Amino acid sequence: TRFAPSPTGFLHLGSIRTALYNWLLARHSHGTFILRIDDTDRTRIVPGAVDDILDQLKWLNLDIDNVFVQSERTHIYRQAAESLLQSGHAYRCSCPPDRLSGLRDSAAKMVPPSSSSYDRHCLVNPPDPNRPHVVRLKSPDTYPLVYDLLRGDRGKRPLKIQPQGHADPRTGRYDDPVLLKSDGQPTYHLASVVDDHEMNISHVLRGEEWLPSTSRHVYLAEALGFQKPHYIHLPLLAQGGGKLSKRNADISVRSYREHGYLPEALANFIALFGWSPHTFHQDESVSDKLSLAEMAERFSIDNLTLGTAQVNEDKLQYLNRLYLTERLADDTRRKELIPE
Repeated sequence: TRFAPSPTGFLHLGSIRTALYNWLLARHSHGTFILRIDDTDRTRIVPGAVDDILDQLKWLNLDIDNVFVQSERTHIYRQAAESLLQSGHAYRCSCPPDRLSGLRDSAAKMVPPSSSSYDRHCLVNPPDPNRPHVVRLKSPDTYPLVYDLLRGDRGKRPLKIQPQGHADPRTGRYDDPVLLKSDGQPTYHLASVVDDHEMNISHVLRGEEWLPSTSRHVYLAEALGFQKPHYIHLPLLAQGGGKLSKRNADISVRSYREHGYLPEALANFIALFGWSPHTFHQDESVSDKLSLAEMAERFSIDNLTLGTAQVNEDKLQYLNRLYLTERLADDTRRKELIPE
């Protein structure tokens, strides 16, 4: 499995839950847990964000088997883009920004507005490959079906999902997303698909905000001749009626840490957002208090639940008291809290 955060802010509960579930699945199945820093959008990087990711994972005792940084792997993505160009699944585009802006504006003025804005000018009139250009995906007439192990009867039925505005018959325009930017950096779609293949990722557990893009990722994998991973899109977390955001400092992992919560309590708390521990026999009762090792032993995708999970901090305080009492009763661990 892999946890692939973008260093655009400090880690929040939703991101750490994604990391934790990936870690638990890897440890339960005796697999590999990879940290992949998705830093190809250099304009949005927040100073200190990568250090925060590494620091919070270490604090929570989520050990990492390997670390990759996407900005150090651009040659691999360029090779993939060239392969797509050769097979006809992608094409070069050198349209200037003002032309693209005009196309987007005209598409937005339609009723209803269309997000399919590109007219494939450069597919018909290929630009000079030696001049600055981007590489666009040539969208298919129909994207492949998507199966999700948390949805569609646990992956037995395909989801009815197409990228929004993939093709607009009213205008003859397409949503042909950019795969490789003019500076040679990949977009998320290309880098993610290539890396999941190169790193032998069997299961992709990520937030449901990526669900609309998944058929595009499946298509890219097929076009590149890759074996597709299993997808699990996790529902949102909510607090006070709204979804969590990394821009809300009050619910960052660092904030909880600075307020004195113990890492084992926070990990236990987060794990219960959308997961019910597996029971080994029918009459077994499982405590809410579970160590990382106990959670890994009981973790199963089959016990993930669908639906927005509410963050109830009363539960966190309860778990923190249990773990704090346990630490205080242990002479060695008490010194971690109250150094002599």
